[in-house]
Amino acid sequence: SIIVYGGENSAALLDCIIQDSRTDIIKLTPAHLQLLKEMNIPAECTIRKLIVGGDNLSTRLARSISGKFGGKIEIFNEYGPTETVVGCMIYSFDPQNDRRESVPIGTAADNMNIFVLDKSMKPVPAGVPGEIYISGDGIARGYLNRAELTAERFLQHPFVPEVK
Repeated sequence: SIIVYGGENSAALLDCIIQDSRTDIIKLTPAHLQLLKEMNIPAECTIRKLIVGGDNLSTRLARSISGKFGGKIEIFNEYGPTETVVGCMIYSFDPQNDRRESVPIGTAADNMNIFVLDKSMKPVPAGVPGEIYISGDGIARGYLNRAELTAERFLQHPFVPEVK
């Protein structure tokens, strides 16, 4: 089941969620994790997975949250712009081995393709800066009543011309 919680006070709402025995997965932002870091996690808490997105997730914060749950929780960093149903890339945080400043944004989700390309739309080698291009089943058709913006942002697939 999906439970949608309402309310304006983020801390009180988050406290309600972690107390709810029906909840085992939460999707939230790093700002919410920061609130969670300051809360008491009850021993009987049923949450086992956190899916985090919407902003940079620091390794320090992810490790702190993992410790707060006694290492009995999986933390996933999810990335994706709104135009790609938000979660087009995902990474499972490893508190023992992840040492970078930020948790990586991960690899392509099922039925998605991720490319890092240069200005000429050619793939760049690993470690070389470029622009992220996303294709696959989760791509929107465009912006409603905004043909010019759609043409600018929804490009032809660089390697399969009949696909966007």
